[in-house]
Amino acid sequence: MALNYLRTAKDSFDKGIYDVSATNCQISAELPIKSTYLLLGVNFPQTYSIRKLLSGLAMAAGNYSEEIQRFIKEKRKELNLVSKFEGQYSLVDVDAGYASD
Repeated sequence: MALNYLRTAKDSFDKGIYDVSATNCQISAELPIKSTYLLLGVNFPQTYSIRKLLSGLAMAAGNYSEEIQRFIKEKRKELNLVSKFEGQYSLVDVDAGYASD
């Protein structure tokens, strides 16, 4: 399902529909994270924030906790950019540059 959202994001981007592209891209990132929570048998937080989802996952992931925390630190800039965008409820003006990031 995540790959379908990513394909839709790419198609929307190519058509110049940048807000839809960014929203679908965010959803495509959320789904594997939330699926991992379910795989671990843990309820995921009711949030769309990728950073919050990853932080919670790091606490629940046991042996993989350090790896997830390292990823969060390495990708801090990108995660901050994503956290400013709140999907379909966002007040951020989404242009080609923002959507491609």
